[in-house]
Amino acid sequence: MKISILGYSGSGKTTLSKKLGETLNLPIFHLDRIHFMEGWKPKKYQSILEEVQEILALDHWVMDGNYSNYLFQQRLDDADVIVYLDFNRFLCFRRAFKRYLLFRGQTREDLTPGCEEKFDLEFAWWILYKQRSRRKRQAMKKKLAPYQDKLIYLRNPRQVEDYLQHITKGKNDEPSVYRPY
Repeated sequence: MKISILGYSGSGKTTLSKKLGETLNLPIFHLDRIHFMEGWKPKKYQSILEEVQEILALDHWVMDGNYSNYLFQQRLDDADVIVYLDFNRFLCFRRAFKRYLLFRGQTREDLTPGCEEKFDLEFAWWILYKQRSRRKRQAMKKKLAPYQDKLIYLRNPRQVEDYLQHITKGKNDEPSVYRPY
């Protein structure tokens, strides 16, 4: 099984990928870890593409992260299930800030070593406004439109928990538990 997890910063993509990977015994790949080198410096574009291609060639994976410039279409095509986390901006902000307080001065396991947890005004603006512009939302909606048959659209933590219970009970034959839009 191949699962792509998309959504807003702070929505819980990494947490969900870990839970799905553990539950379904699938390898987990975090695009933030692939994208950044130590000190939050982006890797070379070609290097990232090669790494993502290697993952896509595997028979099973859970991959979290949006990064639409890294084989996004192929990731969606290859995925058996696409989970989109569309949480409220203030919940995402609160979660990201809580994560910062919890991991301040440390590197989370889903990040490249040397990328210490940070939270600044630029990131706050990204969470609250920039990533949620009308243009970005419409672009994502358009990109996901062809995949309605394998898209799971979750709008709050309760739906995530319901979905995880659904998977845990072995009912993963029906991926479209929640329909978008």
